Amino acid sequence: MPDLPRLLPASALLALVTACSGNSEVTGSGDTPLPPAAGPVVDTGDPCPRSAALVTGPDAGPLYRSVAPFEHHDIERSNLFADACALQEMPGGDAPVIVERIAPDNYATPFNAQTRERGELLLHGFGAKAGAPYGGYVAMLDAETLAQRWRTPLYDEEPASQWSWPGMVTAHGNGYLYAVYGNHFYKLDPADGAILAERVLPENAAGAVYNGFDVLPDGRLATKNMESPPLCPATLLSSLLPYNQLGSLAPLLIGVELFGGLACHLLLNTLPSTMLVLDPEQLDVVAELLLPEPVNGRITVREHDGDTYLYIAGKTTLYRYLYRDGAVSLDDGWGPVTYAEPTQGPAAAASFIGDWVILQNTGYARAGSLIAIDIHDASKQWRIEPFELVAGVPVGPSFVLSKPSVDAENRVVVALDTFALQLAAVKFDPDSGFEVLWRRPSLSIAYSALVGTAEQRQIVIPDQLQLGPVTGDAASGAGQDRVLWIDLLSGATVASSGPLSLLPAPGNIVTPGFRGRYYYPGFDGLLHELSLAPPAATAP
Repeated sequence: MPDLPRLLPASALLALVTACSGNSEVTGSGDTPLPPAAGPVVDTGDPCPRSAALVTGPDAGPLYRSVAPFEHHDIERSNLFADACALQEMPGGDAPVIVERIAPDNYATPFNAQTRERGELLLHGFGAKAGAPYGGYVAMLDAETLAQRWRTPLYDEEPASQWSWPGMVTAHGNGYLYAVYGNHFYKLDPADGAILAERVLPENAAGAVYNGFDVLPDGRLATKNMESPPLCPATLLSSLLPYNQLGSLAPLLIGVELFGGLACHLLLNTLPSTMLVLDPEQLDVVAELLLPEPVNGRITVREHDGDTYLYIAGKTTLYRYLYRDGAVSLDDGWGPVTYAEPTQGPAAAASFIGDWVILQNTGYARAGSLIAIDIHDASKQWRIEPFELVAGVPVGPSFVLSKPSVDAENRVVVALDTFALQLAAVKFDPDSGFEVLWRRPSLSIAYSALVGTAEQRQIVIPDQLQLGPVTGDAASGAGQDRVLWIDLLSGATVASSGPLSLLPAPGNIVTPGFRGRYYYPGFDGLLHELSLAPPAATAP
């Protein structure tokens, strides 16, 4: 297919947006001007004081003003959702009981949920195959009823054995939605999901997927791909399977294709990744750069020292690129930095505490590590292996699919290792390095979310119950995923949902929303809304 944008007719952007007070015009990050801002409105039905008072709307910065406009909240990928509340900040939070609603439509297989305006819930997911009738999608739901407003299919037809791997959707500061799936990048109208522009991105003959993107401070979009090897048994098998005739076996086989494709990229692919910078208006390519090696992790953007930098973790090496005036160049005055020790694997993405970039990598046959590197002097580093092996467990010792969460205010990193079956909070001090605050048994492949004030911070994360003998969970017979709210500093469980899905959506995050709601996507295609039960009425 030619590398040209496809421009389609679309309805106008939503006429009314809730934004900053005043009459000044807001310009959407290098895109067409947005409607004048309206005055702030406090949502009296929202039990979370911060999201109730949040002035939503377009912004001159990279992201829409919302509780969760981006998969990891902010372009630095902290996973700290600053406008979401811990349970104890809301009525009923002193003795929390979690209640559940399920969206009526099926969204197999959901990946990430995001918010835009109050009442708007976005969902991105992917199918068993990249082409029609499966493919990916972006859907808009009514956050009050969970009814679907619209769903836009996203297809990647070439090559026929293209790997189906989740991309993402984001509410951009200019008000529009942007999504990536396969090697196709999209600009969508939030009113009806119409595709306003589509860009076909470079790939080799065997195909490639662009696994997410980040938004630069000027509103441009930075993305990179994972190339597929010439022959991948998992994706070849998937291209031949009639998923619509497999019934209950389909989700299991989709998982084999999903992670089989990842294994092919990690173990068989030798082609380096391509990084692109796209303009948000028509998705024109502003910059294109061949990276030094295959990269499976995501790009992280950070501004510091008067410049904008892109941090990219390769298999063993962290690269930093300077973005200036539309051009991208390797910052070889700082790095590259070798962060993985012999036989260790890659990190999923970078994040930051103060002037330190934080990474967590897979250990494979040995323990994985947490690493801190000074952004001004790469020779200054700290390292710790935060997890102890669990005796008698026939998996491991280390596999890390999801990046850690970082709490810069408390200087705490929340790290998860799926094969080590552990979750940990690790304190970071620039002068003395890392110190483990607590460890607890855990089985999850998800990102963790952080919510609440610095003093009341909570971790929100899915946790499976299949390994009850290991985790000590009496409800292990349920054999299903649940969501836990965990106190950051003590590691104590504050609350738990009931059993949700037999398997979690891979690498997902429990997304906080408005009105104290949390959204859990299950591998079975069901979207679960979780919230606090109202406090019991006091007897007269």
